[in-house]
Amino acid sequence: MGVPSGQQQGLDEAATQAGVRWTNVIVEPDHVALEYVAELIENGELHVPAPATAPLEDVVEVHRQMDEGHLPKTVLTM
Repeated sequence: MGVPSGQQQGLDEAATQAGVRWTNVIVEPDHVALEYVAELIENGELHVPAPATAPLEDVVEVHRQMDEGHLPKTVLTM
């Protein structure tokens, strides 16, 4: 799950209570790579399918279906 910067307060406690672990990853844009990927998309050499969406309440079912290979990457909506 992606969590915007500055919105991570309480995740340690929530993860501990849920019996899961989480980690923080800092990502910075790579403009050269992004331009290359954009060129591939524009030239039709790379197709990026739109992700599926599902309401947050369906997270358990979404993960089950993804694990079974029945769903692409899915954006959970709130």
